[in-house]
Amino acid sequence: MNPESYRKIRNCWMRLVQVMVAVAQQFGNAGRENEARWLLNMAQQLAAALGLLGDETTATANTPQNYLNFLMETLRKVQENPNPQVIYPFWAQNLDKLDENLIYILDSWANDKLASVDTKEAYFIAGNIWYFSELVQKFTLGSIAANKEIAIAGYEITLRVYTKGAFPRDWAVTKLNLAVTYSERIRGNKADNLEKSITGFTEALRVYTEKAFPQSWALTQYNLALIYYDRIRGDKVENLEKSIVANQEALKVYTWEASPQDWALLVSVWKEEG
Repeated sequence: MNPESYRKIRNCWMRLVQVMVAVAQQFGNAGRENEARWLLNMAQQLAAALGLLGDETTATANTPQNYLNFLMETLRKVQENPNPQVIYPFWAQNLDKLDENLIYILDSWANDKLASVDTKEAYFIAGNIWYFSELVQKFTLGSIAANKEIAIAGYEITLRVYTKGAFPRDWAVTKLNLAVTYSERIRGNKADNLEKSITGFTEALRVYTEKAFPQSWALTQYNLALIYYDRIRGDKVENLEKSIVANQEALKVYTWEASPQDWALLVSVWKEEG
């Protein structure tokens, strides 16, 4: 089977899982919690069997409404104050809801919500999801692997609103964060994750130019240097050369005079690569 056919079939199964979760949510809203929990667990088992979830995912005692309530409270808190000192204690008390089931609830809710509001409101909602994604990306309790998956899903949802044409800076920073998350991802194929990370950083550079955004440009070049150094695919010598070039580019901004700590870090990486 060619990659395009596989992608289409996988997307069809993914849509089925999403429909199952949406129906489960409707059952929960109607007070049919036993059916809601059963259908949600069936959707989870189907997703796991198809390789859409990680191996450590297990059946949940939570209903879709439990997940939705947790998500709504989280987004409310993030909107009021996206400070980890505010959000993380709340999450620490709800670790059982930070799993892949939350991804489907988030996706279902965001699809419905974004389709029913104007551009201004959609931008506001996307911003809230962006902060949520960044927070969960860095959250170190519970399942770290699941946290990364939730963050990736959140950034992908955000990009439905943050398009390059409409909101280039928001698009670029989301691409940057998504690339970082893929480089940290635990699940999936390591080589694939690194390729997605390279793609994200490279796309961010379409907006983050040296002239317009020197600091962001340098940060992205630095991250590219690290990823090319660790890259699994491609010619090892070529990857090393690309890593050195990106490192040298970053040093144009991270000079000794302007950023001595960043300069020292980059030089140490350069020496290691050389």
